[in-house]
Amino acid sequence: MEKPPAKRRIDIWWRGDATSRLMLLFAHIIRQDTQWEGAKIRVLDICGGVESGKTVGDLGGTLSEFRIAAEPEIIASPSANAVAAYSMDAAMVFLPFRLRQDMPADPFGDPLGGLVRRLPLTAAVLAAEDLDLSAEPEAGEAGDKAAVRDALDNARKKARAAEKAAGEASADAMKKMVEWEKALGNGAAGADTVNRLNRELTDARENETKAARKSAKLAAKVDDLEKTAERMGIEAPENIAGEPAE
Repeated sequence: MEKPPAKRRIDIWWRGDATSRLMLLFAHIIRQDTQWEGAKIRVLDICGGVESGKTVGDLGGTLSEFRIAAEPEIIASPSANAVAAYSMDAAMVFLPFRLRQDMPADPFGDPLGGLVRRLPLTAAVLAAEDLDLSAEPEAGEAGDKAAVRDALDNARKKARAAEKAAGEASADAMKKMVEWEKALGNGAAGADTVNRLNRELTDARENETKAARKSAKLAAKVDDLEKTAERMGIEAPENIAGEPAE
């Protein structure tokens, strides 16, 4: 039995490129039709494996910029089998493809037909040019509030990333310090080793200082934007993870 529109799901296999944005636009347009109204759009990132460090929050932040409601998901071990397993119960699938020696190939380099045959209704997409899905700016007070809200969201995202980078830089500087002290303490390290460790420690400390300054600067920017938002009566936007911002 055919599922009602509200229980249908459209899967988009995301690579973060022009083709991905085009697929998202197509899904959004399809959902405007009464036969698909209320269908859920799920965006599955096949470039966000474990080693990438990308999170659902990162992908959600990217999607929020387009103002198209979609549910993000990171696929830890992307493969053709994973695509088939995740999307076997979807009502429609948007799948990016590439040309290899003038033949269509799936996202993993294999012939496209092999994967498409394992999926439900599928649209294979390849964008010819880049596509900008940024929402048109609103006018008047509403536009001003939207601009401040977007700026605050973006600043918070950058501040969190900078804070994380500062912590990593600090940990690296501490590690270099321990190595340097250990080399001097055992007395067996040669001059070349000591000189190398001196240079590495100096570089690590410089990186630590730069990262701390950047983090502090972005934190101050967030503070200023929060005060502006408060003056304008803007409710605190949600953070990237989808939880209320502090």
